[in-house]
Amino acid sequence: EIRAVPNSVQQTVPGWTLFALFWICQTIAMGMIQERKSGAYRRLLVSPLGPSQFVAGKVVPFFILNMIQAAVLFGLGVAVLPLIGLPALELREPLGLALITAVFSFVSIGFGILVAAFSRTNTVAAVMTAMVAVVMAALGGIMVPRFIMPRALQTAALIVPHGWALEGYLDLLVRGARTADILPHACVLALFGLAFFMIAFVRQARRDVVDE
Repeated sequence: EIRAVPNSVQQTVPGWTLFALFWICQTIAMGMIQERKSGAYRRLLVSPLGPSQFVAGKVVPFFILNMIQAAVLFGLGVAVLPLIGLPALELREPLGLALITAVFSFVSIGFGILVAAFSRTNTVAAVMTAMVAVVMAALGGIMVPRFIMPRALQTAALIVPHGWALEGYLDLLVRGARTADILPHACVLALFGLAFFMIAFVRQARRDVVDE
């Protein structure tokens, strides 16, 4: 199958947007570890807050921050990069782009909570998130475009959320896909996010029992 390939702007803007969005997992993980060390997490457990409110307090602010960050980066591709002689980024399906961004943000937040559940120090969390972020970005086609990778690596790119998110972006920006066409990408990303959250909750629940 021959597929349209992106130009430099179509590859770089969505790719590095994903790279930036995923790094929020480090801030989340380190913040949650600090809460445990300071005793704030223990106080939250005995407060009237339910689990859903506690999770919402972690998810909503960082979700909004990621959406703003993505809007700024795509805006640079539309309005600023053409000023320095690069092709303008055409946003043909903004709803689809927002959907991929939203679900990928859910993935990055879930991974941050997952790292926090398994880490005892900020150093461990920082190393783990940095290592995973770089490996996933490289494997997912952000640092090297997927279409020039060997076929085996092109397939391997789809074992990480970055690969699915970038392909969804490129389908919308380059290949004329509509929002409905990238729903499978969004569903796979949602499964990544749910898996991260579920594993994190199980691990944290066991840790809370041990620490009591």
